[in-house]
Amino acid sequence: MAAWRHGSVEVLLSPYILDELRRFGGRGTPARPWLGVYTAEDEGRLIVQSVATGGPADRAGVRPGDVVVEASGVRVTTLPEFYRAVWRSGSAGVAVPLVLTRGGASRTVELGSADRGSFLKKPRLQ
Repeated sequence: MAAWRHGSVEVLLSPYILDELRRFGGRGTPARPWLGVYTAEDEGRLIVQSVATGGPADRAGVRPGDVVVEASGVRVTTLPEFYRAVWRSGSAGVAVPLVLTRGGASRTVELGSADRGSFLKKPRLQ
């Protein structure tokens, strides 16, 4: 394991990850699809807790309290199932269909996924 230090924080990295960071400034693979939806497990259901303002879920009308039933055609009841289904859809930019319930009514929304990094504030370089 290699160590990387930023201020007083030391992070242990495998040589493979450290090499990717040095060569590419991040992952050397395409970004995973990001939906901007934050869910929590509750009694065998995935409930939307919040959505990122301006993110794919927000633009598609997903709201806190919605229950995620399916992601990319796969029934999901746990967070790992949800993320696996979304990530299996392809790279960032792929359309990801979700089946949601709200107030007892079911509906399908198609979210145009994004690269999460594109929503983060970038440092100002001078």
